[in-house]
Amino acid sequence: MKIIKGILIFLILTAAVYFGVSLYNKYQDNKNHLAISEQNSVYYQDSLRTERNHVGELVYQHAVLMATNANLTKLNSELESELKKERGNVIYFSKINASLMQEIYDLKNRPDTNFISVIINSDFTQTIVFQYDTIFSKGNSRHLLGAIKVGFKNDKFLTYTFFSEDTQDSVEIKIPLIDENAVSVNIPRDSISMTMFTGLKENEETGLLEIFVRSNFPGFVVTELDGALIDPHESALLKSYFRTQKPKHWGLGVTVGIGTTLSDKQLWVGPSASLGVTYMIWYPSLKKSNK
Repeated sequence: MKIIKGILIFLILTAAVYFGVSLYNKYQDNKNHLAISEQNSVYYQDSLRTERNHVGELVYQHAVLMATNANLTKLNSELESELKKERGNVIYFSKINASLMQEIYDLKNRPDTNFISVIINSDFTQTIVFQYDTIFSKGNSRHLLGAIKVGFKNDKFLTYTFFSEDTQDSVEIKIPLIDENAVSVNIPRDSISMTMFTGLKENEETGLLEIFVRSNFPGFVVTELDGALIDPHESALLKSYFRTQKPKHWGLGVTVGIGTTLSDKQLWVGPSASLGVTYMIWYPSLKKSNK
């Protein structure tokens, strides 16, 4: 009879532990879903923001979207359509629209960097060759090489009259006009090297995730910024990068709980505490992944 009683107590305790773990998992799921809903709510209400980092560099920021492969179509169809073009398990995906608003004024000859030269051609045209090489900072540079060929009109001139100091003598100089139909521009090289930094960070004020982009290239302006975090819990590769060590099967420790003891052909059930060596064959997970 006591054996049956002990088994019943064991089954009741096991059921209590099972339901306790289930309730805890349900609590964690609800908590995670609430956090994701809050994150996505801010994402839809957020707009592109700019601020300065600790060293004064301009940073563009926007809240990030939390999604899975299954619900990304409903949350952001544009990102979903672009995501389909990628191979492999994508963890984070972003779209960045940026523009470079750089202007070049008063280009002059400078040793070893910029130069301007004029070539007189055999067909009475002239070619102006120019080169623009500028390194703004490490990883940010602009290199431009171009040539403008200019032809002149044969029947039209600009006439300038120069008089002597006593205004008794004068000299007329005729300068041919440029023929706009005989002008050609060639730019065989226009290369831009630009370093851009992007990533995810936690907003210090709201505690929510947001994507940020910055570049030291002059005239770099972000016009649109969008990104989604695609359920990183589903990536076995990502998990392996953060696993510090494999679980150990053998261990030494104290066990406290309800135990049974057989003494003088009688089964005693009650609280117990023991010190011993344990070999683990199963590691239960109390937290489920969001799917």
